[in-house]
Order: sequence, then C-alpha cells, then structure tokens
Amino acid sequence: MIELKQDNLVDYFTEGKLLVMFSKEGCGMCDRLKKELPKTPGEDPIVVVNAIKHLTSIKYYPKTIPFYPTLALYEKGEYKKDLTVEQVIYNQIY
Repeated sequence: MIELKQDNLVDYFTEGKLLVMFSKEGCGMCDRLKKELPKTPGEDPIVVVNAIKHLTSIKYYPKTIPFYPTLALYEKGEYKKDLTVEQVIYNQIY
C-alpha cells in the first residue's frame, strides 16, 4: 500500500490495474481500512489519496467523491468502477 505524500497519483497509472482509496484526515473508517488494506489478498497496487490535500489527484475520479473512504479501480490510468470495502477485503474486485 502506498500513501501519497505528493499530489502525484498519475505517476502510478502505468500499472495495469490500480486500486485507489480516496480518504481524508479524521475519517475513522478510512483509518481502519488503511490498517486492513495491506492484509487483503490480491497483487494489484493500492494507493491512498488524501482527497483534501491532493486536489489534482482527485480530478482523476470521474465524479464528485460521494463519501469517505471511496474505493475505485483503474486500469492503465482509466477509471473502471467504484468498489465496496467488502469487494476489496475479499478480493472480489473483478
């Protein structure tokens, strides 16, 4: 799991499939999920984006972020779909 320090989500779009978690500081569910993400099965990279700090990176989400955490699947830089926490934890993202 990679937690962005800079506003550079685009740098990770060279990966085939990429799971992105849009979060914000003070979100309890986001903090809990960040602890669980490294334990999830699957080999696709996971990037955590702070949606309050990384305003350029959130522009790659095709709509307004509805809630936190919001999980999205990208393939070669293209948004594919939103995911639920359960889909990620149980590796049912495809």
